[in-house]
Amino acid sequence: MSKVEKGTEGNVEEVANAGTQVAAPVNPNAINFGEVRVENTLKFKPRPELNNLCTGKLIKVEIVEHLIPAFSEEGIENTWEYAGHTVPALELMFKQTATKSDPKERIYKHEYKVITSVDKQGIEVDPKVVVKLYTDMFAHLKHICNAFKGTSNYSEAVADINKIVIDPTVSVAERIVNFKAFLGYFAALLGGKDGKGVYQTIELWLKLVADYRTAKFLGFPTYVGEGFVERIIPQQNPSIEIKPNESIELVAAKPKSKGAKGAAAAGAAPESDNDVDDLVAKYNK
Repeated sequence: MSKVEKGTEGNVEEVANAGTQVAAPVNPNAINFGEVRVENTLKFKPRPELNNLCTGKLIKVEIVEHLIPAFSEEGIENTWEYAGHTVPALELMFKQTATKSDPKERIYKHEYKVITSVDKQGIEVDPKVVVKLYTDMFAHLKHICNAFKGTSNYSEAVADINKIVIDPTVSVAERIVNFKAFLGYFAALLGGKDGKGVYQTIELWLKLVADYRTAKFLGFPTYVGEGFVERIIPQQNPSIEIKPNESIELVAAKPKSKGAKGAAAAGAAPESDNDVDDLVAKYNK
């Protein structure tokens, strides 16, 4: 018979089971804190010594999928055309170069999401705007890919642009399939010859500016313009720069339509040449 050590009288069953641990019953109402991270991920911080540009690396390229709820939490039906569907998005993650004075990890994520032909209020989007949204997204992504041209792992041959078929008039299900192929083209380009990524060791110049609609966060400009991503070449200054109509200043409150705190003054105003560009700005996510 097992000997019960002193001090274990209240735990005889555990001793009798010869070390076998009996899991305590799970309380479904109990709060399990676990390894909860209480700090938000630090965002990119423009460097004054670099004319408010940033430097860093693209560290992750991933096609993710999001389920669009068919109903709200209140049970109200979602009338958006993608409601009830799982839609793809291309997520790019950048890591800022740390400095001695700012050694902590800083991350910027940019996500390319589905393009809609009917907005969330059920109103049809102008077909010209839909076409412009696709062409602008293509230009945005191709600009990022172009930053890696000439590197040893980069090759246009790894992705077939002829497989991309974009027809905004087909069914939602077909558009989702086509859009995933569209994103896959760029994921393949950035994957490189070995599929492991053309970006693994490449240092970049990055331009992040205040969102022109809200001025509440920093992000890539809506339009490529003269560029926002550029490969670092030793002993050579970058060609990208913060333009006079762009800003890195953020505001805490909702910007007003006029004055120094207005969206046009505080944010990166879109380089619009016509009414279509202005409409695109409204729907661009």
